[in-house]
Amino acid sequence: MIDLTIHSKTLKKNIAYCRKKGITLPTFGMMKNPDTVPVKIKDQLKSIGLWDVHSANLYRITWNNESKDFGGLFG
Repeated sequence: MIDLTIHSKTLKKNIAYCRKKGITLPTFGMMKNPDTVPVKIKDQLKSIGLWDVHSANLYRITWNNESKDFGGLFG
């Protein structure tokens, strides 16, 4: 069985790292309904390739992906 224990020290460390690097993560709600993704992120995705290693690509993990190699948002 997977251990889903939240380790607060590690969580705080990861939050600090993401803030420092400007990394944001989509919520489950955003993955379910991509219309709720902020316009700033959608605009950013237009200039990021589908296979680029970029944290903004995490917002493309939805049930509505637009299958384009470059500039795709949500279908």
